[in-house]
Amino acid sequence: MHRPSFKKHAWYIAPALGITIWLLIRTVPAFYVSDATWVVCEEGEEPTTDRWFGEDEEWRQGIEDDFKDTGDCTASYEATVTSQPPGLWAIALGSPIVSLLALLFIRSSIKSYQGGDNPDFSKSLTSRSLYIGFLGKVIILLFWFVLLILISVVNGSQVTFVDETLWRYGNPDFMERILFFAWIFSLTLTPAAIAFEAMMFVHATLKDTVFGIDNNLRKTFTTAVFTGIGVISFIVGSELMESVVGYGAAGGVFVGVSLLVIRRPILGVLDGVSSRFIPSSHTPEETAYLDAYSTAMEDRIITKEERKLLDTVASTFGLNEKIVKQLEDEYNSTLEEE
Repeated sequence: MHRPSFKKHAWYIAPALGITIWLLIRTVPAFYVSDATWVVCEEGEEPTTDRWFGEDEEWRQGIEDDFKDTGDCTASYEATVTSQPPGLWAIALGSPIVSLLALLFIRSSIKSYQGGDNPDFSKSLTSRSLYIGFLGKVIILLFWFVLLILISVVNGSQVTFVDETLWRYGNPDFMERILFFAWIFSLTLTPAAIAFEAMMFVHATLKDTVFGIDNNLRKTFTTAVFTGIGVISFIVGSELMESVVGYGAAGGVFVGVSLLVIRRPILGVLDGVSSRFIPSSHTPEETAYLDAYSTAMEDRIITKEERKLLDTVASTFGLNEKIVKQLEDEYNSTLEEE
């Protein structure tokens, strides 16, 4: 992995390998979506199907029978139902395993940079950011995997497009609403895992070129997670209130107001979590200057003598005026947020 000859060609080997594998398996029945049909429903009438593509008449008739077994349509809609080849499920569910293998390589990279007589902490920090990104992705995907199993167990069988369509357009009871919400929520986990990995990759790539990138990413992460918690809580509160008293909006508003009231402790916890995920990218010299500046700012005032001392510290550590100003502005911004 560390050979110069490999690094020189790695940029095209990975996509070429992926395209080759896709060309080899795209016509294999286990990886090919062979049939699809439209389900057409008019309120009060029996559902009908209209083939989109494929030749398996038995499969199409089975889909139509599944919908007819539920009775007449409770709403007017058109939905697409396709076959679900096991190979595509295997690829999706195998993603956590592939990410685990990547974790082993990155973990080895961190140890190699930290070892020896002259450890390279800058590259170690880069590897740590990538490691956290992969680790977060694996955790989210494992949660997604467990959630799919739980949905199938509660449903009594593997969830199909027929189930999802009936949950959405049919007349679902409380448990089916929860299952539909959990199913939709599971669809957001894979993009969330990729987004978290991408965020950590950005941190690892730009930490040495964009000053303060770690703080910006922490704020973005905290805001995004808090917003996500708010949206999910609003939906859950609305559904629970709707099933109990029939006023779903009241439950959502109550949950939203409650979150706003207690937002400070929640944001404090999220800030702590983001600080663990996204480590500081300051050099030892910059960290030492920040320590000196924070000591001088205990009374929120910098005297002439303290400024002379800080200038001496900056000169000793080889920090120019631009870096010093950025460090001080960064520290001052944290004071304003408190």
